[in-house]
Amino acid sequence: MNRIIVFLILILISPIFFLERADALSVQETIEKDFVLGNNGNVTLKNISGDIVIHSSNEDKVKMVATKYAETLLESKAKEFLQEIQIETTLHNNQLDILTHMPAASFLKMITTLSIASRVEYELWVPLHSTISVELVSGSIRLDALEGNVNFKTVSGNINIDKIKGNANAKSVSGDLELKAAEGVIQAETTSGQIHTSFTMGSINLRTISGGIHAQLTQIDTSVKEINISSTSGDIILSLPEDLSADVEASTLSGNIRTELQLTIKGDITEGRKLRGTFGQGGLPIRLKTISGDISIQKLDILL
Repeated sequence: MNRIIVFLILILISPIFFLERADALSVQETIEKDFVLGNNGNVTLKNISGDIVIHSSNEDKVKMVATKYAETLLESKAKEFLQEIQIETTLHNNQLDILTHMPAASFLKMITTLSIASRVEYELWVPLHSTISVELVSGSIRLDALEGNVNFKTVSGNINIDKIKGNANAKSVSGDLELKAAEGVIQAETTSGQIHTSFTMGSINLRTISGGIHAQLTQIDTSVKEINISSTSGDIILSLPEDLSADVEASTLSGNIRTELQLTIKGDITEGRKLRGTFGQGGLPIRLKTISGDISIQKLDILL
């Protein structure tokens, strides 16, 4: 009997889920707040859905602009649904925590509010030397210029970091990662997506399961400890200065290995698929590995 009732309910409400999104009513609300934070403060942000953009500032405060969005098919319920999206902020001991609370998902709520989608998009201005941590389920993260450290994680979305002097840790399950002008240590990992780093100066550890990697190191100094790049299915391109001194290990099971830099070979080359050698005087360990893909070591083109 219960199964029959559920079946009849599904038949009655099924037209709702086939309506065009163009028929939905979109409502939004913008919240602006300032928080006093020292130049070496910490900021954490947790969000479910919505893009996040972060800028640096010369002021000792964090400016937050959060825009809540909700889409429903019933006008009288639109604002009610929007009010259920809550943003919790806590400031203590030079630590700012921002937490997004989305409405509890339930089948009954979807029926009564005729809700389709909701998200919160954030734009932050933070002190220049802040340490930033972001956790996101669905959406992209973008950072413009910072001298502190960052730790970014998203399940579905891209991560773009431009100009950072501190260390950067970026992870995405499904999305591309791009890091430019990074001076610190880079840790970047994605399950499905491309990784691109350019004009970097520090140690790099890059890993992707399905996707290619293109890494460019503009300058190498004594602070650089290692370069590790691996992909399960994808090509690896590494651009390096011609005067680099390093020890290289490169391997691929299905693909070829090429280098434009003068290399002193150590041991045998296994059908172009495994290579060990030295650039210059050697020293810096470089490890490149892909299961299915080519490996190319190129001369740095500063005009890239």
